Amino acid sequence: MPLTLAELPPDIILEIVKYPRLEDVISLLRTCSTLYALTNNRIFWISVLKIARLYTSLACPMHADLSDPQYDAPALKGIAMHQLKRELNWSRPVIGITKQLVVVQLPMPFEIILIVQGTDILLVQLHDANADVVLWDVALGLPYPLPAVSTEGYIVLDTSSTCESQGVCTVALLTEKQFPPFTLGNLHLITIFHKERKAIRMECTRTRIPSEADDLQTLFLGRGIVGCSSLRPLVGADDRVLRCILCSPWTPLSLSDAAIFTMEFNMPLVEDDVLQCLSYEGHLYNMAETGEHVHLQHISRNSAKSGRSQRSDSWNCPISTSYDGSARLLPFSLMFSGTPFYGVAAVFIRSNQGLDLAPDLTPTLAVTFLPCPLTYAPDDGDASPLAFLPCDTAVFEVRPFLAHMRGLVWTDNSGLNVIVGVERPDAQFGLKLIRYHAEFTQSEKATSVHDLEVPTSVDAESLVGVALDETSGMVLLTTDSGELVQLCYV
Repeated sequence: MPLTLAELPPDIILEIVKYPRLEDVISLLRTCSTLYALTNNRIFWISVLKIARLYTSLACPMHADLSDPQYDAPALKGIAMHQLKRELNWSRPVIGITKQLVVVQLPMPFEIILIVQGTDILLVQLHDANADVVLWDVALGLPYPLPAVSTEGYIVLDTSSTCESQGVCTVALLTEKQFPPFTLGNLHLITIFHKERKAIRMECTRTRIPSEADDLQTLFLGRGIVGCSSLRPLVGADDRVLRCILCSPWTPLSLSDAAIFTMEFNMPLVEDDVLQCLSYEGHLYNMAETGEHVHLQHISRNSAKSGRSQRSDSWNCPISTSYDGSARLLPFSLMFSGTPFYGVAAVFIRSNQGLDLAPDLTPTLAVTFLPCPLTYAPDDGDASPLAFLPCDTAVFEVRPFLAHMRGLVWTDNSGLNVIVGVERPDAQFGLKLIRYHAEFTQSEKATSVHDLEVPTSVDAESLVGVALDETSGMVLLTTDSGELVQLCYV
């Protein structure tokens, strides 16, 4: 006779809970007495969270060792319940604020460069003559007592995705002169060492980017490889070539001189096409987003390390065009996820904002997610660790909010959640949260759009930036006077 769940021995239950999603396990806790008896069992929560972290970012660093003594049973249970509460709140059409708004005044205006996943660490650049890059403790509202990274007065032009391991987060920054002529500065490789949510050390190494990096497109960072991509026109043709400039190999504390090679897109490109380069596990992926398709070409890790531009796999991922065909949408923003691990490689945003709108043309915003499930192919340096699927697009009628002629947009580390500042129908400032649900099948709608409650005390005219920390459920707004406004939605 089959046994019920309540009749199974604990060691069998600990194996079973490795398979359901987190919310299903929590539901079983409330209905099964045997399972409920394990709520103070540390091994039980480690098993549950090890599976949950494969498909969503948790309130701990991505590579945190959950067997570390700092993660006792109450701490692990707290991470699980925080995740459950976030999903419950963020599934509502209108997501309300759960805690009182917090405003912290920094000594000067600044820009958030990076939120280190599952920690209290912000990497910010101060907007003064020195333009130093510093670490900020968002929980304490204080700077970390660590030496700043000097940019010699240059501002951050572009930021790569992060490369993370246990207790270590590395990001590449490219700087540009603040005033004309806008010449490129150094490529900075910044490594942040952290423990128990706090930064304990920051190191930086630099190199010069060769002059070939004109018309810069993006920075990329992956296992053992860092560099940038740029465009150059083909002589006597309208086509353009995507040139990748590599600085390889690298470690958290060293960076080699640049080795240059060129990878080409064999396709006609128009002015509105978005060209970028993504790196994951040392593999490179050229991509061109046209508004109708995303074309990708794979250069293996072995090819990239040897300086060859030999292409292997390629993909052509269609983009939904469910919006009104008369609405010509132009590129508004492109963002890479912190890591493609959770199933999203990049987010493309297009809008008709800034065009001469006809009276009968409704403002339209399209947010497109590029899905990239892991292939689990052998890690031989040749096979692609990612595959790419048809894109999922959320289209809604709204005008993006422009702050000093810049859009307020941010994608979280997982790439599953995007926040956009918008102008509401009543002309007031609003925030939209666009979510991608990787677990949905292609027959289901994989995106959802939500409104975030914004306190009336927020001065929209002073806003210059927005950031989203999905692990804490917090939205961060920055102002032109150096204020950091913290809005909690969990």
